[in-house]
Amino acid sequence: MPAGAARRGGDHVVEQVDQGRGRDVVAALAATTIYDAVAFQYFGRLRGRVGARFAPTQPTIATLPCADGFIGIHAALHGMWVTLANLCGHPELVEDPRFASPVDRAARVDELDGYLLPWLATLGRWELYHFLQRHRVCASALPTLDEVLASPQLAVRDAWRTVSTPSGRSFRVPGPPARVLATADPAAVACAMAAAMARVEPANSGSKDAGRARLMRRSGPFQSPRTRH
Repeated sequence: MPAGAARRGGDHVVEQVDQGRGRDVVAALAATTIYDAVAFQYFGRLRGRVGARFAPTQPTIATLPCADGFIGIHAALHGMWVTLANLCGHPELVEDPRFASPVDRAARVDELDGYLLPWLATLGRWELYHFLQRHRVCASALPTLDEVLASPQLAVRDAWRTVSTPSGRSFRVPGPPARVLATADPAAVACAMAAAMARVEPANSGSKDAGRARLMRRSGPFQSPRTRH
């Protein structure tokens, strides 16, 4: 996501939170940042809305309602689909020609939900999470905002920052996704690389390993060698 767009999005969130409309905005921005920005970065296209599904071709990667909230199901593989059909009490779906392939299931997603949703409605999200995981179906219970804010894992990672709105109200918000905990002296890095080169380059300068060593010494381990014309 371009820095300017991310900054404008953050300013919009603060404005909406200050006006009491922040919860939905924060959730929407988080979804955009996690999924749509990455999809655009790698594939150059924006992902459209497909209801509760992650993508039009992935009917069993979905966020669906359950007894006390929502459960995320990531049954991307055929074996997971087979397991999911058995767990929801309808093993016959695996042999049903209506649901023979992901494309078939995507074309009949409402019919598919007719089998999944009644089952999900009988179980809580954390119960479903552990149950599905035990049966090797990827799942995630969607936490409430209070549960996210109280997460011990996020607390240990120092994941929160406090920001203030123009009206003077303060809120806890996600901090930087990556933090530099220490930096290395450039001279020490150079010495370490030189020592590594001395270990890699053998006595026989004409060997294959010697060629690799010269290439690394010339271009660096994270740069492409110069193209010769």
